[in-house]
Amino acid sequence: MDDWDIGWEAAGYDSGPVLLEFVDPPAFNGENVEWSFRTTGGHTAPPGTITSVIAMTTRDGFMKHGGTNKLRSELGPHDVGGARVNPAHYTSEDGEYYLNVTVGGVEKGVWYRVHEHHAQAI
Repeated sequence: MDDWDIGWEAAGYDSGPVLLEFVDPPAFNGENVEWSFRTTGGHTAPPGTITSVIAMTTRDGFMKHGGTNKLRSELGPHDVGGARVNPAHYTSEDGEYYLNVTVGGVEKGVWYRVHEHHAQAI
């Protein structure tokens, strides 16, 4: 995840932009939040495609951290990609936070609590 590199772009080949959609929404797996995505319309996404825009906010809506997730290799039309983040690495102060993930313009997220440098779903 790139620090504060917030934005949205559709990458593509000569066939036009490649759009992505959630397969599985963000959910805790241990201390990590994981989600999966795929391309739509039978397209292939090239390396460097932004797959997710991520924002971590406090309970009262103040942004603590954010960034993007990018493909390291090509994502074909029948492939499913995945991403993971440990929210405690970015919200180290004890408290309750919201992790928002946007894929293909659709926002989904999870509430979590950080206590003594460990994150857990609430």
